[in-house]
Amino acid sequence: MRDAPADRLPRRRWAEIERHVDDAAAIVQHRRPGAIVAEQVAAHAQSQGRMRAGPPEVLIALIIGAFTGLVRFVREGRVVLDSAASELAEQACWDLVRA
Repeated sequence: MRDAPADRLPRRRWAEIERHVDDAAAIVQHRRPGAIVAEQVAAHAQSQGRMRAGPPEVLIALIIGAFTGLVRFVREGRVVLDSAASELAEQACWDLVRA
């Protein structure tokens, strides 16, 4: 794990983000139970009209890919992940899948 520059992101927060990205990647690659749960949650949201139609696994993959790219840019120093950037990322991911 790489350390984020101290002026950009607290070390504890950085470790938390990396753990979630690593967990998400493992879920997608190995079809762990977490992937099934995520797909079930997506299917439930679709049945309530809160998430766009389409294969739930595709929608979940889009979100995971977005956050993986964000973490990559943070590691490279191209993005500072402050509260405004976090809020933008969250809203953009919802925009990807919202009905």
